[in-house]
Amino acid sequence: ILASILMPALSRARERARIATCASNLKQIGQALHMYANDFGNAFPFWAENTLLCFNLLLGYRGSTKIGTVYLKTPETFICPSDRSSRKSTYPYLYSSINCSYAYACYTFINFYNNPPTPTWLYFTDGAPYGYDTEPDTGVVVDKQVPQHIRTNFDSWMAKWWFTGRRDTNNIDYGRKIIEKNNHNIMGINVLFVDNSVHFINSIKIGGSYYIPDIANYKGLPNWYSFINP
Repeated sequence: ILASILMPALSRARERARIATCASNLKQIGQALHMYANDFGNAFPFWAENTLLCFNLLLGYRGSTKIGTVYLKTPETFICPSDRSSRKSTYPYLYSSINCSYAYACYTFINFYNNPPTPTWLYFTDGAPYGYDTEPDTGVVVDKQVPQHIRTNFDSWMAKWWFTGRRDTNNIDYGRKIIEKNNHNIMGINVLFVDNSVHFINSIKIGGSYYIPDIANYKGLPNWYSFINP
């Protein structure tokens, strides 16, 4: 009887420890993003809606080609300890989606008048991120979504996009729905925000299902539709 009481508590304690390690990973990624921005025209990495290519720039690689400054020393930083489906890359860069536990907000409103086209909020103005004064709670890197809750048309530019256009029985897009197979199961997700803070966003329960809240003020992920899985 005592064991049956203690085991759930121990399990929760272990998961809280894994959540803390995951948050530390995101904090390191955030610092790398801001260092990268300082060196590249005050812009975060952006590469044709491809999360892995963006993250590899932080590791000093363009694809598999070494290109210069290293902002993160190891691909292991991109592995959440709660992610049971991913494995550390055996290369010094991210070789495939299985090497990464995090999604990146590389789909936003695109300014096609810039050359190359640029997502506006990823750029800085007067030393602060675009919209910083009013939107510091814009998410940048988060725990990835499960495959069944992202776009499935993998031959298009919208592949792996969280905004699916499909709604469940609660009339909520599947991109916000989380299940036991998510990194931190139905508890919620870790989020790195544009102001370089990391917060754990608790899920909300609606009609027997769990969702990522889309509210602001670090209580949700208001730009959830901007994320693309690795």
